[in-house]
Order: sequence, then C-alpha cells, then structure tokens
Amino acid sequence: MRGLWLVPARVLTIAVACFAGFVWCVTSSATVVPLVNAGCETGYVVVEESFMLAGWGTVYRTDGIFVTAVEKTLGDDGYHPFADGAYAVVDDGESLRVWHGIAFDYSAAPVSTDRDPDFVLAKLTDRTFSCGVSTGARTTRARRAAPSDWPNSKNITKT
Repeated sequence: MRGLWLVPARVLTIAVACFAGFVWCVTSSATVVPLVNAGCETGYVVVEESFMLAGWGTVYRTDGIFVTAVEKTLGDDGYHPFADGAYAVVDDGESLRVWHGIAFDYSAAPVSTDRDPDFVLAKLTDRTFSCGVSTGARTTRARRAAPSDWPNSKNITKT
C-alpha cells in the first residue's frame, strides 16, 4: 500500500513526457542553406533550427563529407534569417565578415553593414567554389494594418 501512490505519479510523468515530445515534433523546424557571397559559395553552410519562439543556428565549414562547427547564431521568434536571405557577407580578402537579421523584416530591406559584423569566418582558399547560387528569397510581405489604419476608422462614432 505504501508504494501505490507512485503508480499515478509515474503515469503522469510518462504522459507529460509524451505530450512534450509531441509538441516538440509539431513546432520545431530546421533549414540548411549555403552561405553565399556575391552569388558564389563560400565553403560554409548554416543549419538553423527553431522551437516555439526560439531560433538558433550553427555555421559549419564543409570539407568534402566532413563538417566542422565554427560559429553560432541566434534568432527571434523562431526566425531563420539565413534561409530568408537576410544576411550580408563581405569578403575583405583574408576573411568573410557576416551580418544577419535576428527578426523578420516586413520590408525585406538589405541587412545593414554599418555596425560590427555578427561573426567573422576564415576565407577558404584551398578549393574552387561554384557561382550562380541564390541567397534565398527576400520578398516583402504586407504588414497587418492597425485598427487606426482601417478605412473609415476616423468616421466611426460611438452610439
């Protein structure tokens, strides 16, 4: 009789773990995109993941079938800036300086390079990279209108 109360606790623990696993499977997503500079591959790929409202990524250096993690990124609200093309890469001859967005930009404006780069990668010169690669689709989206922007909102009178 003493250990009988453990049965409901175990069943509850299993149910909660199954529910958490289901939520994780339904709400998580991952993308893999090549890091592109001026339409050419750089030898790096970015794996971005999200779960609910968290977003993060890892930059990998590719060496044939092997990859090495070299940098980490963060995003807001599960945003995947590299998959969205919301990044800029500047080749200074010795390294690749990278800037990226952290939150979705409805205007799809280019990422500003007026600040310090988010991270700097070594420029890989030991191989030839293909060109003609797209950085992803940066398309504008209409922002939802606020109630004050609704048509005739100024003409509404309270009765």
